[in-house]
Amino acid sequence: MKSNLNILEFRNQLSKNTKINKSGLTINLGIFSIFYFSSKRFRGNFNDKTFRLSLNFNFSSPIYILVGKYNNNGTNVVLDYSIVPINNIVIVWLKYLPILILVAINCMFLFSDFLAPTFVYYLFNAFTFGMILYSRYKINTEKKKLEKQFKATFQIN
Repeated sequence: MKSNLNILEFRNQLSKNTKINKSGLTINLGIFSIFYFSSKRFRGNFNDKTFRLSLNFNFSSPIYILVGKYNNNGTNVVLDYSIVPINNIVIVWLKYLPILILVAINCMFLFSDFLAPTFVYYLFNAFTFGMILYSRYKINTEKKKLEKQFKATFQIN
């Protein structure tokens, strides 16, 4: 991919839009992060040839990371990047844990001696189904959002 920026503008955009994270660990403080809000779009680290960026979320941890290389091609910057999961276990966890919870709790309701009203079954199943839809939505949209913001920030064709 090519960026419309030259090498100096590209590095300036990297430093201006990236919160440096040297250790690679991100600890989100949840509700307390409103006191430490960062206006930068990305979190990660970079040097003269490579970068590792993720979206800078204040309340949740990112799922994907953008890993790539860049070099000067006269007036433009040539980029070679890919979007990979930070950890494959997180993807599997988000996809299949709500389904496992749905099956496990319904089995518990079915085989227990306690007879709950049908309203409880409906409420629980609706809530769990919402969790399933949200987890699939989050996985699908976060990757697209990362690439869209990266392309917009660095003017990539």
